[in-house]
Amino acid sequence: MRREDIDEVYAVESSSFFRPYPRWYLELLYGLSLGFSLVAVCDSSIVGFAVAVPYLEHRLLHLADLAVAPEWRGQGIGSMLLSQLENMALEAGIVAVFLETWVSNIEARRFYERRGYRPLRVIPGYYEWGEAAVLYVKLLG
Repeated sequence: MRREDIDEVYAVESSSFFRPYPRWYLELLYGLSLGFSLVAVCDSSIVGFAVAVPYLEHRLLHLADLAVAPEWRGQGIGSMLLSQLENMALEAGIVAVFLETWVSNIEARRFYERRGYRPLRVIPGYYEWGEAAVLYVKLLG
């Protein structure tokens, strides 16, 4: 991902979630990602992205956002983005990836669980609208 990709990334974000992150927050995540941010491009357009924030001193990677445009889902793009981030993390000496998703997001929960992520705990009231989050973790290597 490059800073100039943020407008297209925001378009994917907006089409993917009923409560998308604001554009400024995606810019902030990009700045904190230290290179752990990727885009998937098809037909010269960004159709998916992943952005993660490393905590190198703790050897952890926080997957902050991953989205694939609705019309491009089911083609392995999300899995490819996630696998690439995990490979980058391993190369950087990171031992685990963690993320949160809202409890009612069954599609996302199944996606992560199929890829080896395990629920660690539920965090009540995590999201601004009051919904709980499920904290997932995957050990690498």
